[in-house]
Amino acid sequence: MLSVKSLQGGNFSCASIPLGNVTRNRVEARFTAFAPSITGQMIKDCRASSRVNLHRSHVLRRDRFAIYAVQDTSTSEGLEHNVKLLHRAAVDPSADRKEVFDAMMALDKMKLSPDGLGSILSSPGRKWRLVYTAGKEAVRRPEGGAGMYFPLTAVQSWDSEGNIQNGVYLGHLAGLAFSGPYYISGRKLCFNFTKLTLKLGPFKPEFALKSAEETNAEFAEYEKKGGKGHDTPFFLFSYADEKVAVARGRGGGIAMWAAVSPSWQMEAGAM
Repeated sequence: MLSVKSLQGGNFSCASIPLGNVTRNRVEARFTAFAPSITGQMIKDCRASSRVNLHRSHVLRRDRFAIYAVQDTSTSEGLEHNVKLLHRAAVDPSADRKEVFDAMMALDKMKLSPDGLGSILSSPGRKWRLVYTAGKEAVRRPEGGAGMYFPLTAVQSWDSEGNIQNGVYLGHLAGLAFSGPYYISGRKLCFNFTKLTLKLGPFKPEFALKSAEETNAEFAEYEKKGGKGHDTPFFLFSYADEKVAVARGRGGGIAMWAAVSPSWQMEAGAM
C-alpha cells in the first residue's frame, strides 16, 4: 500500500493508495483551500467529491488583455498599487509578507468584474507556480493576519481544452500531479480530479481516480443543482493578468500564482 501524506499549504490531499485496485478504492484529491501550515509530507487526506462541467467548449476564450474592468473608478489607483506589489512578489520573495497579503485581500474586496479569465489562465504553454498562500483564519481577520510564501514547487495549469493539472515537484526526482476537467462560470472555476500521476525519476505511472461514467453522473447532479454543491471544489478568482492570478479556495483561504516560462518549468522539474 502506498500512502501519500499532505501538503496543507494548498490543502492538497490524498488517502492511502492500494496500488492493486486504485479506482475501486477511490483515491480522490482536493486542492481547494489554502492553510498556512506544511506537514513535511506531500499530500494528505485526499478526498474530493466534485461535480464539474465536462462540456469543455464552455471554457471562456476572450481577449487576453481585457481581464478585469474596475466597477468604481475610485479604486483605479489602489488597483494599480496592489497589482504592482503582487508583480514584485511573484519574482522577489523579499517583498513583505503582510503587504502582499493586504494587497491580495484588497483585490478580493474590490469585487472586480471578470473578463477573459479563461483566456488568461489557459494561454498556450502557460503554467502557474503557487507563490503565496494564506489560510481562512487569516482571511477572516485580515487586520492582523498574513500568509506565507509557498516553500515547495507547486505548479498548476488550465488548458484551453478544459483540463486542469495541479502538481507538487521535488526537482527532477519526484512529483505528484492530479488532473481532470474544469469549468469556468464568471469568477468561479470548478474542477474535478480524475487521474493521479506519480513522477519517480524517468517513470510516470498513472492511476485513474474516477471512471468517465462516475464523473458524468456527478456532473449531471451538479448541473441539476444549478451549479451548487457542497462538495464541489472551486477557485473564486479576484484578479488575473499575464503575470499573476489571485483566488480563494472553497475552504476559505486565498492564494496567488505567478505565470512561469517553459524554461523555468524544465529547470524546476515541473514537467
